Amino acid sequence: MSATTPPLVTVALAVSDGERYVRTAVLSVLRQSLWDLELIVIDDGSTDATPDILASFDDPRLRRIRHDERVGLAASLNRALDEARGSYVARLDADDVALPRRLERQVERIRSEPLAAVVGTAALELDERGRLCALHRMPSGATAVRWAALFSSPFLHPSVLVDREALERHGVRYDSEFLESEDYDLWARFLCVEDGDNLDEPLLLYRTHAAQASQRRGDLQQSLQR
Repeated sequence: MSATTPPLVTVALAVSDGERYVRTAVLSVLRQSLWDLELIVIDDGSTDATPDILASFDDPRLRRIRHDERVGLAASLNRALDEARGSYVARLDADDVALPRRLERQVERIRSEPLAAVVGTAALELDERGRLCALHRMPSGATAVRWAALFSSPFLHPSVLVDREALERHGVRYDSEFLESEDYDLWARFLCVEDGDNLDEPLLLYRTHAAQASQRRGDLQQSLQR
């Protein structure tokens, strides 16, 4: 991939004060078996060592964008979508780990029949001590995904790969009014016009720790989902 040739995949990663885990997350993207990618990292007003960690990477596929004041996850991800050049856009959170063949396997699925405009994966939990824990599988097949979306998000947000042209065609973006569950709102709208699927293969290590949003603001997430 040259500076003038669009990459196949854009990975969107938003981080705010993520010094503990962000290096591992970035490396997990840059070491993917699918090399034709760009990684857009939105530094949303970090006040810790996150900017220095990001600046230490010497890889032309990494693009850093800094917000001096925090705007939140949804607005940060919209910025990444606006900047993305890839045919597909993948998500990763700053405390999670993409396993090496994740993007390769997802691109294979999204290009296959039946077509799916968004593909997630199963995930293994990773606890604060780095131990592998529970396996999380999400619904597979367009019908099962839509059925699950009636009750909660049918995808693990940091696991998804989306057809960017489909997002643009339908004008779909995150609603920045949602302080949590911005992904569920987006999928509820997107699945009205496109199909989705999940791979049964665990291709993400999903970190669980006290600082993550699902632990700190679980009640708010459930309220917004309702």
